[in-house]
Amino acid sequence: MGNEAPIGLFQYQSLYAGNFPSNVNGGGLDNLGYPFNKVYQNGIAQTQPANPSLKWETDKQTDIGIDAAFLHGALTFTADWFRRDSKDFLLRLASPAQTGYNFITRNVGSMKNTGFE
Repeated sequence: MGNEAPIGLFQYQSLYAGNFPSNVNGGGLDNLGYPFNKVYQNGIAQTQPANPSLKWETDKQTDIGIDAAFLHGALTFTADWFRRDSKDFLLRLASPAQTGYNFITRNVGSMKNTGFE
């Protein structure tokens, strides 16, 4: 039944995925309040300037792996190589007090990770 050859089970999988960081504060606004007629009122204030060149952080990852079983499953082998390219990290930089803003958000840096397991 099945494959009776000494070299059997070879599997492969191909996957491409992308995601966005979940820790990004999209605002630049602080919740503030002030008293008006002895009643506390909600309000907001802009804490950073607009930046039209700001982009999402991006990650691209490639994984190549092999799972193999030989001699009817008596001997197994697993190997995986990966590469992850990340770019356009979002960084909040302190802003000079004279600007009236708390911080400025910029895209900075990139990073490559590779490995073999």
